[in-house]
Formats: sequence, C-alpha cells, structure tokens
Amino acid sequence: MAEKEQVKIAIHQPNFLPWPGYFYKMSLCDVFVFLDDVQINRRSYTQRVKIRHQSISGKDRWLSVPIKKHPEKTLINKIQIDTTKNWTDKHRKLFQNTYCNAKNWEMYGSWMNELLDASSKYTSLSEMNISLIKAIAEKLDIKCKMIRSSALPVKGKADTYTYWIVKHLNGMAYIRGKGEQQYAKDPAWQNDQTIEVMNIDYDPFLKNDTSGTWKNGYSVIDLLLTKGNLF
Repeated sequence: MAEKEQVKIAIHQPNFLPWPGYFYKMSLCDVFVFLDDVQINRRSYTQRVKIRHQSISGKDRWLSVPIKKHPEKTLINKIQIDTTKNWTDKHRKLFQNTYCNAKNWEMYGSWMNELLDASSKYTSLSEMNISLIKAIAEKLDIKCKMIRSSALPVKGKADTYTYWIVKHLNGMAYIRGKGEQQYAKDPAWQNDQTIEVMNIDYDPFLKNDTSGTWKNGYSVIDLLLTKGNLF
C-alpha cells in the first residue's frame, strides 16, 4: 500500500504587506489558510506594518490602512477600509522617499506602485490584504494553494480552531511560526499522532543590512527592495 502523501498546512491572518517570515512559512506548505474569520486585534499587523524610517538610521515607522469604526469583536473579513482617506498616495510617497536609493528600487519600485494603485479600489481590508499577499507570493514564486478559513465548515477558537482546520483539510503536518508557538495550548496537538507539528523560526535567515537598520517586523517589501530575496 502506498504511503499517504504528507500534506503540509500553514495558517495565518491576512496581514497587511507582511514581514518576510510570513512568506517563508508559505513557501514550506502545500496549503495556506487565510484566517479571516477571527476577531481583529487592534495591535496586530492586520492593518499596519513597519518599514524603516526614511531619514533616521535605526528608527522605523508604521504604515497603516485607515479602517472604519467597528464593534470590538468584529471579524477580520468584516472590516471595511475608510476610502475617504487617500492612504495609498501617502504610502507611495513614503516608499519612494525611503527606498528610492535602495539596491532593488528599479526592479521593484514600479511594481510596488502598481500594487498600491490596485489596493485603492478595495473596500474590504481582508480582500485587499489577500490580494497583496497573493501578488507578493507570485513574485517570490511561491506556489502553495491558498484558501480562506471562512470558506470552511469548521468552527472553534484560538489553536483549537487551527487544529480542526488542519484536520478538515486532512493535513499530516502543520507549520507553526514562532509567534503562534507561544500560545498553542490545546492538548489535541500533542495527543493527535497523525499530525506532525513543525515549529519554524525565520530569524536565522535574517542578516542585518550594511547600515544595520533591519528590524524584525519590517514588511517583506523592505527586504525585496534592499536585498531582493527571502533568504
């Protein structure tokens, strides 16, 4: 009897222009699930991300997507962008001013502007983020299947929810990032011998750039513009 294929699953909220580790995790999996039907965390990276400061070495700044007011427990896929604010033009200028002299600006600068132009047409934060992530994954030649958790007939909370998502998708391996490792407590992960939990850490792949201003949490766009690849 042929051995059952090991399907690797990874799960994460659809963040805004995520950091490189997000895409490293995607590159290792067969199926990536956008966790879009959980509550938005006001301090998360779902609507904001860091880039380096344009003029102060070692400092950084936030790029934020303006969103409409919403109840505290609103799900990510229900969050609406405040389209009355011209945030894409602001971001475009910040990228230009910060990275115009970067190693790979000529290669990725116009592409980045095209992504922001397309983003201005969205009203849903999750749909826009997913579109951006897919475009970046394509640029990085990441070929995993991508689906939304809201499209699955599975319910739950925290890592119990992710466990049942993996079970539903017949996953035999679950790729867990460094941040998730801190709150994973459901004993099902330890008791289920049919699922291999693969704890990964992207940090060893990151090396400081020559100016010494790289910081964990910076958008993958920073790495593309200054270095050109994930590793």
